Amino acid sequence: MQRNETRLDFLKTNEPGEPKTMKRRVSSPLKEESSEPNKPLKFRLDKLERSHPYLVERGLTTETLVDFGAGFCAEGIMAGRIAIPIHNPKGDVVAYAGRLIGEPTDDNPKYKLPPGFRKSLELINFFPSSTTPSTIAPPFEFANEPIS
Repeated sequence: MQRNETRLDFLKTNEPGEPKTMKRRVSSPLKEESSEPNKPLKFRLDKLERSHPYLVERGLTTETLVDFGAGFCAEGIMAGRIAIPIHNPKGDVVAYAGRLIGEPTDDNPKYKLPPGFRKSLELINFFPSSTTPSTIAPPFEFANEPIS
């Protein structure tokens, strides 16, 4: 028996007196993930469509889309999707996530990431939020009076 294989016995009797044995493979153990970070991209998707109906219907302004570097991508690996840049903590773009327009299927998932990209190493949209001053009021203000 191979290392990644487990044998399970099932008794099937297609004909009386003839039990059959079946094997089932168990998936390989998890591969150890490389500790190397995602490398910054050497290109930018600078021809993204900012006025695509999908974006307009959601109330996203051209200014917001430019600030985030997002838009509709017409060609390449993210063709037909909304391309959203993913930055590392230094501010480098390390990948683009592609958001499907429409309903996902088994062959066409809602989000697409480039091959080899390790999403567990990045905090999505951390860089812009950590460098842009917030104009949103704090969610709670505490009164100095006891609650009755």
